Amino acid sequence: MKIKNQILSQQRMSIHRFKCSKELNEEIIHFAQVHKFDTKETLFEQWETWMKTDKMMEIIENEKSYLKRHHYNSEIDVKIFKSIKYYYIKKFLKPDEKRDPLPRFVNRLPVEVKQMVQEDILRNFEEDESFKPSDTYERFKQTLSPEVLTSVSDSAIKKCYKNQYYQMKHKKYASTLNAE
Repeated sequence: MKIKNQILSQQRMSIHRFKCSKELNEEIIHFAQVHKFDTKETLFEQWETWMKTDKMMEIIENEKSYLKRHHYNSEIDVKIFKSIKYYYIKKFLKPDEKRDPLPRFVNRLPVEVKQMVQEDILRNFEEDESFKPSDTYERFKQTLSPEVLTSVSDSAIKKCYKNQYYQMKHKKYASTLNAE
C-alpha cells in the first residue's frame, strides 16, 4: 500500500504556475481594493504589516503546504505582492482613474489612411525588400494631406505604419519559406 501511494504521489502533476486558493484570493482582493490608491511605498508598508497578521500567516502557511505537496517550491510572498500591485489594483481602477491609459490607435485610424500605409509599404517592398520602416515613414508622412495630419495623431499613424510593415514582412517571409 505504501508503494502504491508513493507511485500515485509521483504521478501527480507538479504545479508550475502559482494560483492561490479561494480564501487567499478573497483576502488579496480585499487588500487591493482598500489600498488601490496608495503610493508604492505605502502599499509595500501596508502589505508587510498585512502579511504579518495572524490570519494571513495562517492562510499563507496553508497555501505553502498545499503548494509544497504539489512540488511548487518557490516563495509565494513576492508573487502575492506582485499580483496585488500589477494585477488586482489595476483591475479595480476605473479607466478614468488610471494614469494615462494607452489609446487603441488602430480603431481610431481612418480606413483610407490605413490603405495608404499598406500601399506605401508594398511599394517600398517592391523597391527594396530590406528597407527600414523608420526611414520610409518620414517620406510617407510628407505625402499626407494637412487634413489627415490634423485629424489623426502622428503616433497613431506611426504605430499603424510599423505594425503593417511587420505584418506584411511576416507574410512575405512565410510565403518565401513555403515556396522553397
